[in-house]
Amino acid sequence: MTNDGNVTERLTPKQVAALLGVNIDTLQEWRKRRIGPPFTRMVTRIIYKRSDIEAWEQRNRVECGD
Repeated sequence: MTNDGNVTERLTPKQVAALLGVNIDTLQEWRKRRIGPPFTRMVTRIIYKRSDIEAWEQRNRVECGD
């Protein structure tokens, strides 16, 4: 939960892989190498917050010039 009481949308690795357009194995490799979006490990479950995915995408955005 966030401080204002709103529930943060949580996503599974399968959902994140689909959202990013990558194979779930790629997402797993990114976790191992610590180069992908932030995640939370809850014992054996992996959870992503949508806001973290969006922030990670923004940080990795490359602008192309004219």
